[in-house]
Amino acid sequence: MPLRISGTSGCPRRGLTQTYQIQKYVTQNYERLSEEAAQGRGEHSIALASLLGCAKESYTIFQKNLHLHYLVLFPHLKLDHTKNFLQKIENVIQRSPVLSTYCYSDTLP
Repeated sequence: MPLRISGTSGCPRRGLTQTYQIQKYVTQNYERLSEEAAQGRGEHSIALASLLGCAKESYTIFQKNLHLHYLVLFPHLKLDHTKNFLQKIENVIQRSPVLSTYCYSDTLP
């Protein structure tokens, strides 16, 4: 189960604004993210991990999972696949014992 961090009001740490920022980042950097996922490393994938709320100690595992699931995450290099990408990356996070602990992915559409 993803790590859930709440404020004093019991609301999730992320909201619609953060979800929009994640979608915008992926849309603007989709091709670079694809290249980095193919290599298993890169600053854009680290930035995505950070936006998704992953703890710094999980960034390397996050990048390895992007690489491992590359063909599922990036079947086509078209920007209209951004929403599907975010749904797929949430599945990758939930299936990884480490990432499901260290990443916050509940706000993805």
